[in-house]
Amino acid sequence: MSTMLPSGDPTVPDDPTRPDDPTRPDGPGADEPGSPVPSTSGDPDPIIATGDAVPERVEIAGRDLATATRVARDHFGEVRLDGTAPDGRLDFRYTAVGGPRVDLRAVGLARELRGETDRLDGYFVAWFRDGAATIGLGTADRTTEVTVVPGRPVVLPSTDPFRFRVPAGRQNLVHVDSAFLEDVATERHGGSARPVVFRTEVEPTPAAFVAWRSALTAAAPVISTPDAPPLMRMDADLAVARAVLTAFSWHTEQVPEVFRTVRLARVRAAVEHLHENAHLPISPSVAATAVGLNTRTMQVAFQRYLGVSPTEYLRGVRLDRVRRDLVEHTPDTATVSDLARAWGFGNLGRFAMAYAERFGEKPNETLRRGQR
Repeated sequence: MSTMLPSGDPTVPDDPTRPDDPTRPDGPGADEPGSPVPSTSGDPDPIIATGDAVPERVEIAGRDLATATRVARDHFGEVRLDGTAPDGRLDFRYTAVGGPRVDLRAVGLARELRGETDRLDGYFVAWFRDGAATIGLGTADRTTEVTVVPGRPVVLPSTDPFRFRVPAGRQNLVHVDSAFLEDVATERHGGSARPVVFRTEVEPTPAAFVAWRSALTAAAPVISTPDAPPLMRMDADLAVARAVLTAFSWHTEQVPEVFRTVRLARVRAAVEHLHENAHLPISPSVAATAVGLNTRTMQVAFQRYLGVSPTEYLRGVRLDRVRRDLVEHTPDTATVSDLARAWGFGNLGRFAMAYAERFGEKPNETLRRGQR
């Protein structure tokens, strides 16, 4: 999140990027002071310490909203912050340790912080120690608010704008490079690398949370150790990326970039409705009506910006879902015809042609490469 979460001046929380506390706010050493970061006391620029070894370690401390905004934009993406102090005072501390593929981060805040971001640089799993945070998803007239309770890990939205409110205290984060995680995700969906869309509003199951915590606990000492052998570091980074994909709900479809504007907000909402309800017997007109959009307007927008009709677009979404299911099965657990029919493809000959045109292989070839 523009994610400046936890910390303050003398009340700056301990440093959660230490390897003994990588996964939970109440882990070992949680009440011990972290590495000290000098205060800026009047200097408008933050104190910054950067390590030259791999992994790199960064520590930044500041006292005002403008500095916090610069740090957030440099390290998290397109972020706008809104402090609660009338004088613009915001004591914070940011720390990070790790390599270019995966790093462990922490942010400490002395007071509540609000803001919004258009897009994050990479994928972030976050969890809070002190107080609940809120994440606002969707458009102004179609908003879902997600409350993140202390200790619950959540994947921050990576492909869509969102708003947030963060309490004073500490936030821990794991950052995974976009290209790296998207490459690892191809092991699951079987296609080419593409953006991964996480469902922030879906909580991981207790078993998934335990698996996530276990994987991160094992990987953190390697990620944060300068002299870890390169092969061990790669194994640790892969373990974290795979744990993210295992623990949290995700898919690979995303709203086309052209629809990520305020002017086309209703068209975007219709597209999201198609993705969210592709498993149901809906038509594009149903999606348009659901978001208060004229069906003709939707058709014109799709043809103009995507070069396909809404019906063709929905068919593509369902083809992607069939491919996902084929990758997750083998000839012993499912048949092509059963999976195709489950997604509304009754004519198997036409389905096979459309599938081969979209993915460059026959559906039975995908099934034979299934993971299970």
